[in-house]
Amino acid sequence: PVLTRTKILYQNLERFGVTNAIVTAALPSALSPCAYGYFNKILVDAPCSGEGMFKKEEAAIGEWSRANVAMCAERQKGILEEAAKMLCVGGRMVYSTCTFSQEEDEWQVADFLKTHPQFTLVEQKKLLPHQERGEGHFVAAFERTAWSEEEVAAGYNTFKPRFLKMSKPSEVYLAFEREVLNIVTERVFRSPNGNLYRFLGDAVNFSKGDPIFVRSCGVELGREINGRFEPAHALAMSLCKADAKRSISLDEETAKKYLRGETIEADISNGWCLVCYGDYPLGWGKAVNSTVKNHYPKGLRMIG
Repeated sequence: PVLTRTKILYQNLERFGVTNAIVTAALPSALSPCAYGYFNKILVDAPCSGEGMFKKEEAAIGEWSRANVAMCAERQKGILEEAAKMLCVGGRMVYSTCTFSQEEDEWQVADFLKTHPQFTLVEQKKLLPHQERGEGHFVAAFERTAWSEEEVAAGYNTFKPRFLKMSKPSEVYLAFEREVLNIVTERVFRSPNGNLYRFLGDAVNFSKGDPIFVRSCGVELGREINGRFEPAHALAMSLCKADAKRSISLDEETAKKYLRGETIEADISNGWCLVCYGDYPLGWGKAVNSTVKNHYPKGLRMIG
């Protein structure tokens, strides 16, 4: 597992305001025992030999070899095997690569169907750069139509996953919510580092068997610091303007100032406020005497 990639994925989910995602880093063989037959949609964006990246990344050419193609094909086979265990009947699994290699594309699909008759192929397509937008990709969609006898014998069809234990929000957070937001949070998950997360519904507990690194679970609300609550940027991005009791809408030039990390002048009461461009959330600000102090993350700020 590559932990650095979980940070990039989490940041992308944060920017989109996604509220119901769990970001983990683990081998597929560690994930599947936690969620046999649980998901109705699975996307396998498989690591591949990257032939579609030759034009975009020169380093990809130097890394290519027939041995690497064979290694990738074998690894993809194992990933598909574990992913299939987590798909429910009627669910769909999409398999994709960014390579042209038949061993990793069409042959991989044919081999999977041969060994998994409980799946059908919905569609497959090779996206070539001279015919489609993009550098070059392959995608195939499978549907599970039944459980195999072996899967039934293993109990995959009746497996009940465990869910993360949620707790009531602390009074420190609830005081922040009452003052700043128009939403009600009934359950939170507290991570080992003390951060609070809100997850709507039940979140699979990925802690069975091999160690699994969990970077985030749902929306990061923030953390308690010395008896006060510091909201996370992810919370701001998950909101709409109506969710905040205090908000300001910026024009284009003022929004750019905010994104550069500058303070904003606004006629607004003191306290945390949601800073928006129109109705779209940009992040947090803290108003003090008509000056909104900037809480946009430093690592995301515009330069110049």
